[in-house]
Amino acid sequence: MLLTLIIGDSTRAKELKLIQTKQDALGGHQLRYNQTYQGIPVFGAQTIRHFNSDGRLKYERTRDLGEISISTQPKIIRTEALNIAKELWWTQFQLTQSTLIKARLVVYNPRITAAQLASENKLVWEVELYNQYPSQHEYYYIDAQTGKLFDQLSGKRAAVNRRIIDCSMYREAGYCMLDVLYIPGYTYGRSEGQAIRGANPWYLNSDVDNLYDFTGSIHNYYADTFGLNGANLQGGIGDGIDGAVTDTDVYTYIDSATPDDCPNAYYDGYSLNFCSGITVLDVAGHEYGHAFLDYQVPEMPYRGETGALHEAYADIFGEAVELYARGTNNWIIGDELNPIYGISSRNLADPTSSTDSLGVLPDRYYSPYFY
Repeated sequence: MLLTLIIGDSTRAKELKLIQTKQDALGGHQLRYNQTYQGIPVFGAQTIRHFNSDGRLKYERTRDLGEISISTQPKIIRTEALNIAKELWWTQFQLTQSTLIKARLVVYNPRITAAQLASENKLVWEVELYNQYPSQHEYYYIDAQTGKLFDQLSGKRAAVNRRIIDCSMYREAGYCMLDVLYIPGYTYGRSEGQAIRGANPWYLNSDVDNLYDFTGSIHNYYADTFGLNGANLQGGIGDGIDGAVTDTDVYTYIDSATPDDCPNAYYDGYSLNFCSGITVLDVAGHEYGHAFLDYQVPEMPYRGETGALHEAYADIFGEAVELYARGTNNWIIGDELNPIYGISSRNLADPTSSTDSLGVLPDRYYSPYFY
């Protein structure tokens, strides 16, 4: 039987709703209550009471908001809150599909999740949206009086922190920028949670946004498929040593001083690097695959036959990521770059149909094309 208790006098009342009762092996009982305010749930506020077998209170543990005094009459109706949350969902993740898990009124205070946050009680709409493929799960807390986003929590327990660093203003001179408004109307680089940047006005490409989306899909692939929190199991690809953060750092640039280095893409042990325009999904998945192998199979040196295996596994991961994110793939690495750069693709389904600067690619160890 569920009960609501009113604790205190009428001016300082605290409502506790009994949601669960358990009996232990010694005959005692544990009662779990959620705090409510005028019948509305208080997010994260709970009291647990444990009674001995003789009915005496053994201990009580409480995390609640104490006295609350706010209006419980929303100016924003439920459908408006849903539309606001879905617009945020689209802006942040460019996903048109979402499953509505719940949308309910709650009393919310940020300090219930982290004591160091500012303390302010709000009546909000809690809107929970979910998408399975690609994986995304968010809780939006929409102010029920103003319609503004009050707070947001991720439902994903393996979170990526992307830092797409734009070096197109000449990398050699040190012009690598992250979230910098350098030209009116255009912000260079994009860190986690920041808005879409759009096309670079100088080079008319969308490398930054592409790499932001691709690395998100790649992270989700490893999380959903293997339960891994990034290649380093800490959310990214860096090793945290010598100033290299554990996040996912990605550089995109025009390498004007050494043009022979472009077009190209590579993993350098700390970050992913892409020449301008070399931003396609399977190539991004391939380079991230090298980071994954470095962390998970460190005994596979990048040399000789084990180096060839490194490249082969990275190719397979590139195609697996493409299949995960798009629902289809063709087992050809970098095929989207052919029409633009004339770069040789590798056909994993039919290797000898591909060539590089040394000739036809082999399909087996004893192939006549092996070198």
